[in-house]
Amino acid sequence: MIEKLIESLVKNPTEELKENYLKFVNSTEYSLLEKAETFPFKSQEYFDTRKQAFAYRRECAMILLKNWVATYGSTSGCPMTYTDTLNVPFQQIKIPK
Repeated sequence: MIEKLIESLVKNPTEELKENYLKFVNSTEYSLLEKAETFPFKSQEYFDTRKQAFAYRRECAMILLKNWVATYGSTSGCPMTYTDTLNVPFQQIKIPK
């Protein structure tokens, strides 16, 4: 799903698509955090799912930036920045609006 969203965003970078992309990323990472809470606390599944939630934004940002720069030659206008691809200590995932 995210690949199709990124592809359509790169082909047609409207503000609406940028907003939809950011909402999708936020809601997906938040739902992964909620899923982690269904596993026993400190179990391997719990940690794996939390790790996946905190890596999701970075993974999507890397794909989007790669495709964006390949198409437009720079990151100008891209909804993600290089800093979105970095590990951020104590990163917080916000509740989707």
